[in-house]
Amino acid sequence: MIKDIDKQIAAWHENNEPAKIIELLESLPQPALTRERMGWLARAYNNLAGEEDKPEYYETAIRVLESIRDEESEKDELWNHRMGFALYHLDREGEAAEYFLRTLDGNPYDSLRDDTKALLDDCYKFLAFPRYVKGSFAERVEQTWTAFAEHEAELRRLVDEGAPGEEIQHLAFSSLQTAFPDLSFEIGTKNYHIILSAGGTWMLYLLFRYFLSRMPESVRAYWKFSIGRNANPDLVINFGEGPVPAEEVKVVLTEDEGGE
Repeated sequence: MIKDIDKQIAAWHENNEPAKIIELLESLPQPALTRERMGWLARAYNNLAGEEDKPEYYETAIRVLESIRDEESEKDELWNHRMGFALYHLDREGEAAEYFLRTLDGNPYDSLRDDTKALLDDCYKFLAFPRYVKGSFAERVEQTWTAFAEHEAELRRLVDEGAPGEEIQHLAFSSLQTAFPDLSFEIGTKNYHIILSAGGTWMLYLLFRYFLSRMPESVRAYWKFSIGRNANPDLVINFGEGPVPAEEVKVVLTEDEGGE
């Protein structure tokens, strides 16, 4: 009889014996299956899936994690990492990336953070747009931040001096285009704030999330980046013939020949 179940599970995990962990945990009565133990069960199925090359175990891990999904678990870095890990190995990189981002949003210990970043990088290699042919998306993100860091002081100078918006936009775009050749964005002419526009594209939103997670501290010290603009009742649109307040703007949706 096992006297200390948690200690035994830790030992089996250390010795890479997931099958024994599964057998023990699944033999316990339901009241004994705490949230933490259910997490261990999912981890064991993830590990056994790779060990025995049985992807159906990743599906089992997902079902186990879903059974304890709530607001608390969705903020837990271990729960998110395990969910992302299972999805990643089922070739569902888009979904996995979101869970890995949530893992990094938490407070993961060093090795978990490093593992998560590596898996997230792999996700974006698969998710990168087809038109990108030179280097992985992760590599282009690093190159873009390097370029932006080199030009950000000049950008701040232009903002401070009240330079024309077109000049500020041009320099900002030239620094960001390696990662996003067709980027739509806004940049403040009175502050250091860049608003990225996903244009309703879910995939682009995920790429932006990854992009911002790699922002170097030297840039973060001065610049604020955000995805999308919050509602602003004081918004004014300028078409070159004078400002037009938001309440006077009418938006009409039409359907093109392609049905869009």
